[in-house]
Amino acid sequence: MNSIENKCLPDPGKVHLWLYELTASARALEYFRSQLSPDELDRAGRFCFPHLQVSFVIAHGVLRSVLAKYLGRSPAAIEFSYNPQGKPVLAPSGCHLQFNLSHSGTLAACAVASDCEIGVDVEKIRAMPDLFDIARRFFSPEECVELAGIPFDQQAPAFFTCWTRKEAYIKAIGGGLSIPLDSFRVSLLPNEPARLLSNSENDAQRWNIQEFDPGTGYRGAVAYTGAPRDLIVRRIKADEA
Repeated sequence: MNSIENKCLPDPGKVHLWLYELTASARALEYFRSQLSPDELDRAGRFCFPHLQVSFVIAHGVLRSVLAKYLGRSPAAIEFSYNPQGKPVLAPSGCHLQFNLSHSGTLAACAVASDCEIGVDVEKIRAMPDLFDIARRFFSPEECVELAGIPFDQQAPAFFTCWTRKEAYIKAIGGGLSIPLDSFRVSLLPNEPARLLSNSENDAQRWNIQEFDPGTGYRGAVAYTGAPRDLIVRRIKADEA
């Protein structure tokens, strides 16, 4: 379980993005389970369906293995603390390594960077009969207008493009549900660069949003503060973590 090369912390000009499928051998699954904290095991057990429990164990087990390579310690030795909205950070505070995790469908994404707040979101594109009802509830009025003007066959991808950019941003802030999704605006039109266009703090220029290609049928985005960084994407298998 150690084929990921040891890495130093990402330099200030880069974001490392790890993509992996939520499938693993029985041996790997048992290993990941053995590395999780009692709290993580309890959270995994709260899922009603076994396949969701397995996905949680793999997602968080690989996350620990990835972080362990940066920190030079065993996956089980990594400790997390949480802000009031539940965003995890490495404990003790003061560590320069920042990370965020997202998973949807059968895919997980872990973003890692140094000295900046960071968030990541990946979503599986799926048919949504109530797409515009959800958009009107969570998107800004301008985003809803843009979404309505997109050809029908591109509306679902555009919806998830918008959603992942918004989720990545609020996950980077660490505000969770305390930040209304309609209180800020992101770009969403096809072929339009990913950007935070406006927010309630009037500091959208502090933020960078970058999209990435998780694979067919998915959308993904990362958000972080500071100057633009190179996004280094690495695809791994859970059994290799």
